[in-house]
Amino acid sequence: MRIWQKGACTGQKDTLSKNCFKDTRRFADLINAYCFHGEPLISPDDIQDCDSSVQTASPSKRGSLILREGFQDITRKIVCKTQVILASLDDQTRVDYGMPVRVLGYDAGRYREQMIAKRNLHLERKEFTSHDFLSFLTKTDRLSPVITIVLYFNGRWDGAQNSKDKDVLRTFVERNQEGFRTLSADAFDLISEMAHAEDLKRIRELRFPGKEEVDMCKAIDDMVQLAKMQGMKRGEKRGLKRGKDLGAAEERSATIRLLVRDYLEDGYSEEMICRKLNKLFALDRRAVKKYLK
Repeated sequence: MRIWQKGACTGQKDTLSKNCFKDTRRFADLINAYCFHGEPLISPDDIQDCDSSVQTASPSKRGSLILREGFQDITRKIVCKTQVILASLDDQTRVDYGMPVRVLGYDAGRYREQMIAKRNLHLERKEFTSHDFLSFLTKTDRLSPVITIVLYFNGRWDGAQNSKDKDVLRTFVERNQEGFRTLSADAFDLISEMAHAEDLKRIRELRFPGKEEVDMCKAIDDMVQLAKMQGMKRGEKRGLKRGKDLGAAEERSATIRLLVRDYLEDGYSEEMICRKLNKLFALDRRAVKKYLK
């Protein structure tokens, strides 16, 4: 089981992940990143649709095990050369300390489905020997590996885990800049949720409003610069307790300075910058000029 962190209401986050990973390129990238250390062993052409329902065993009120039909959020069949892999994504908005057992139930259900399919085929062909009836598998049978990745949306997972934080995300993006220069907006939103990066969400709203593609490298650079500016301001004001209003004002000022820097780098005229900051922050020309100095 692998857990990747994401953050807020269940339906919205389910939609984010499904919209993002319906694109086979992104699904392939996710599997390559988590299973093969970023090596591009899986291509989008290897990925096929698959039924997301699975039967799992769970205890009844009397203590006996019964089979129930469950559903994973996304399931895909990966056909790579002669190997087939079944990969599923599961969205979580709450920490489930029994998640490893739950995932084992899903995975066991998918292995059980494969065993039943092979058993039925062997029975139909009358291929069993006396040694095969214990498991209904023959010596040459092979089951496809099953992988489940849990996408967690709500802060830091403190249960059993193999988590990735936004520092790891930043390193991964830096190493794969070409692919992240023109990232689709829905993929950017999902990555921001997974990294629990509120600054990235704010930068997207301010820097790339309404755009279908986002430069993730630029956004992460802006996030780092914003954090540095906020840290410098906090250092300058250390020891002065002015409450929440001061913190909000510092954050607003740092955000405006960051945007002005970006606008100047992009070649915006002073007039265009004034119009944008007036619309975003209700700043008049005199206030804007203070930031342009």
